Amino acid sequence: MEKIIKKLQSGDSFLKSIAPLISSNIATQIIALAALPILTRLYQPSDFGVLAFFSAVILTATSISTLRFEIPIPNAASSVEAKHLIIAAILNTTLVTTLVAVLIIVGIFNERLDQIVENKHKLLVWLIPIGVWLSCIFNTMHFYALRERQYVLISKVRVGQSLIGNAVQIILGLLVTGPTGLLFGFLIQTGLSGVAFAKHLAENKKYWVESFNVNILKKTYKKYSNYLRYSTPEAFFHMSSLQIPFLLIGYFVSPQESGLIFMANRIMQLPVSVIGGSIAQFFTGELQERIRLKELNIFFQRTIKRLLLLAILPTIFLGTISYFLLSPILGEEWQRAGLMALIMIPSVSIQIIASATGSALYATSNERSAFKIHFYGFWIRIIILVPVCIYYPDFAFISYVLGGFMHYALYLKGINNACRNG
Repeated sequence: MEKIIKKLQSGDSFLKSIAPLISSNIATQIIALAALPILTRLYQPSDFGVLAFFSAVILTATSISTLRFEIPIPNAASSVEAKHLIIAAILNTTLVTTLVAVLIIVGIFNERLDQIVENKHKLLVWLIPIGVWLSCIFNTMHFYALRERQYVLISKVRVGQSLIGNAVQIILGLLVTGPTGLLFGFLIQTGLSGVAFAKHLAENKKYWVESFNVNILKKTYKKYSNYLRYSTPEAFFHMSSLQIPFLLIGYFVSPQESGLIFMANRIMQLPVSVIGGSIAQFFTGELQERIRLKELNIFFQRTIKRLLLLAILPTIFLGTISYFLLSPILGEEWQRAGLMALIMIPSVSIQIIASATGSALYATSNERSAFKIHFYGFWIRIIILVPVCIYYPDFAFISYVLGGFMHYALYLKGINNACRNG
């Protein structure tokens, strides 16, 4: 026991480094779990299906709107370069979201939009560019906070976004029928986080203004052009492979089925968020130093062992108890979501390992490999899912899980190769 205590007290220990992240993630998930029984009684599965549609579009657009200039921030050669990467990411985001807004103005009068979004939800489409811009700001500032190892700040922001976001969803659910409350809560969660990070960085405004240089910005764009060529399409295919299945199932099968899968996925993502996400943030923050010391492969193998103990075992436990407890807690209409959670255990387990260590591909300049992995992963999922949705809709969920497992198995193999050679 004394050895464990000393390890936790050690300034550079793995456990101490991720402790603030894990504790905040536990707090956010407790808030989310406490809110779920209320939300599932205020909103129908079809409402969660609408949320799945909007979040799928926003998250997919968010993944490419910065042109991926936020990814190299933790490993930038200097603080000046990191700050110019932030500026570049924000400029890219503003340009892309403006384009999205123009497309919405054109599409809002297009009858084809009615085939995708019900008329009563048409005005909510305006939340998409707002959500994309706020999400990108959050992601950019989050990567800078990781660079600075500001784990306590990240923890505070996470707890705040969960508390306020869930509160908004509950309050609006009591006042308004339909999915509006879910959408605004989702938007406020992301917006609050981005504003909090930006406010913290803006405390030293003078330094930001003095360090900005147009020539450095141009050099930054040139130096990281590979992120535009390879990482941006890679991110699109990766996020699309995660989100488009919700759109396809909602369109070809039913919004209710999409909502049930969305809820099962949300439950099973708890270990990903609490443990896997914390380890991923620490892993990303440590990569530059481990590469310099030529310890990348050792660090990768140790991280996998920690994930097996700290994340995979809770995933198995959570999936098992969800089968028995989800219906009594959330309501009878959510019974199938419990069975879905149980079936998702293998695919979520491999997702945890791959997602937590995937940043190694970028740190080792394997953007092209990452692009190929997610390009193939996207088509694996789509080729498996689309015919099943059209001809055998009852098996849509099984094909969704199978495609995800195959995609992340391919992803993990690529990460392993990069770490072994890096």
